[in-house]
Amino acid sequence: MQDTSVSDQKAVNDRHAQEKLGMVWVADVELQGVSGSKTFNRRDLKELLERRVFKNYDVIVVYDSSRLTRGGPRHGFTVRTDFAREGVLIISVCDPIPEGDSKDVIQTVIDTQNHLQAKKTSGFVTRGIEDAVKRGTVEKHGGGCPLGIHRQYLDPSGKPKLRLRYLPGGVRELINEQTGKTEARYVRGQHITAAYLLGIGEKTRLMPGGENVVKAIREAFRMRYRDNIGYTVGAKWLIVSQ
Repeated sequence: MQDTSVSDQKAVNDRHAQEKLGMVWVADVELQGVSGSKTFNRRDLKELLERRVFKNYDVIVVYDSSRLTRGGPRHGFTVRTDFAREGVLIISVCDPIPEGDSKDVIQTVIDTQNHLQAKKTSGFVTRGIEDAVKRGTVEKHGGGCPLGIHRQYLDPSGKPKLRLRYLPGGVRELINEQTGKTEARYVRGQHITAAYLLGIGEKTRLMPGGENVVKAIREAFRMRYRDNIGYTVGAKWLIVSQ
């Protein structure tokens, strides 16, 4: 739902860097979908460090410290130290971080607050999902559906209403269960909300997908776990169609 977030942050960053600090813009690095709570395998940070070998930038400007990391003071210190070794300064536009001996102390407090906020938000989300599962408004399986499984939406009376079909390449189709017609088609990254929002009293459940796909999945499991056939050999025998 933050479809204007990146552009808004860029506008603030540019104004601060160019007008207040007199910097020269080099490039923007937009990390759509990258969470600051992720502290492992931050390929985006590794790539920025690798680009430093060309000496084409000296400063990284972020909107606030949480945009860099929500991993707490330990991860924040590690990231800033790695860039400092390469002569790169990281500036946070919206954080009140003073210069001088107290700088590291204030930065540690801010990083700690961001980490605690991330943990608190995670707790709220988990509790909400747990309550929804108990009420039966969502199925126990979370996130995207497994291969060969569709998501079915039921009206308040329990009658099938819509079915969400998952296709290769991140494509989803919303199908009317009564007519069999496709009401909407979504491509990954082009739809900022859920494919369908449940109404009052409506529920959702998982169901088997296309007959050929389900058959192929069962055959793959049989070949792998009963006949002990390797993945490469097994893949040569399977042609999956939806």
